[in-house]
Amino acid sequence: QTKSILRLTKHKNIVRMYDEFETRSGRLPEKQCQDMFHQMVQAVRYLHSNNISHRDLKCDNILLTHELSTTFCGTPCYLAPEVLQQKPYDPKKADIWSLGMVLYYMAIGAKPFNTSSVNALLKMQAAPLALPEFVASDVVDIL
Repeated sequence: QTKSILRLTKHKNIVRMYDEFETRSGRLPEKQCQDMFHQMVQAVRYLHSNNISHRDLKCDNILLTHELSTTFCGTPCYLAPEVLQQKPYDPKKADIWSLGMVLYYMAIGAKPFNTSSVNALLKMQAAPLALPEFVASDVVDIL
């Protein structure tokens, strides 16, 4: 229902949805993943250059302004460890962490840390990240 509403809305302060897609394997083809991730990085770079941080990068998201933050928002599996630990954090750096989580999801088709428990999530984040063999080396380098 939200998707239908977004397609109908045309307002300067509401995000417009132009398209959507699904993949059978859950992950995107490598070229599409590269293209989309490049666009996301460019968008986040633009926001950061204007002193704006996102703080909830994922498929659905909200835009918030930048300053050293003590406001803890976002979706747990995409959040940087310092955000989960409720420590003051640099929201721009937290955005970069979240971009990595989005890239992982696009390239692999699953969340890297799939739990709703903050304690379990922090333990998973502290461990080395295991990547399937099919992941391209440039994606491995970024992650």
